[in-house]
Parts: sequence; structure tokens; C-alpha cells
Amino acid sequence: MKEKQALRIDRRLAIFVSTLAVCLCLGYGWFRAELPAWWKSNGGGIPYVLFFVTFFFVLLPERRSITLVTCLAVAWACAAEFFQLYKGEWFVQFRSTQVGAALLGSSFTWSDFPPYFIGGGLGYLFLILLFWLVDRKHAPPDAS
Repeated sequence: MKEKQALRIDRRLAIFVSTLAVCLCLGYGWFRAELPAWWKSNGGGIPYVLFFVTFFFVLLPERRSITLVTCLAVAWACAAEFFQLYKGEWFVQFRSTQVGAALLGSSFTWSDFPPYFIGGGLGYLFLILLFWLVDRKHAPPDAS
């Protein structure tokens, strides 16, 4: 039983982590104007993918899912970038809303891809760190 507990994280903790990622995205939007030029124009992809890493992690809060949720998040971000090339009327209208722009962006640029992979890497490392902290918390005391 304890082995299974060590492999899985409480869904409430996963939701908390995802909420932190939402705060990071909102913070980026709030402070974007004061950031250096690269961060202003491209840096939003990092918290965007971090959010999706944590979102998919809420759905699959298990250690064995870390690679899967990271790949799903990066794939989603890359697919959303390519969706911006589609110019269907209903799609353009959806992307002109705040929710549509937040989920799918507004214009395709190749320079958005590196931040997606950076965000995926950071999300992966964050989840590894989270499981390490949970393991330390549940580890039996030293016998020394």
C-alpha cells in the first residue's frame, strides 16, 4: 500500500500546483511590460506550457505519467501554434476572444517553439522535484 502511495500524489496537491501555474501565467501577463524584450515577445510560452504540464498532471497525478504529461503539454502548445495558421471564420472569431487568445494565441511564429520546449523541460523538472519532496516527507526516519 505504501509503495502505491509513493507513486501517486494526492489530486488536491496536483490541483494546488496547477493553481500556482495559473498564478504564474497571470503574473507574466501583469508584469510583461516591464520584462526584457525577449521575455516580452516570447517568454509567455514558458508559463503557458507549465500550466498545461500541471493541468495534465491533475488528470494523471502519478510518477509514471510525468513524461507523458510533459509530452502532452508540449504537443498541445505546438499544435495550438499550428492551429493559428488555420483561418476559418469561426476559428478567427474564437481566437479574437480573451479565452481563445489565451488557449490558442493569435498569430503563428516559429520563435514561439523554443519557449514551449523550455516550459516542458521546466515542468518535467518541477514534477520530479515534487515527487522527490513527497518521497522525503513519507520516508521512514533514519535508523542511525
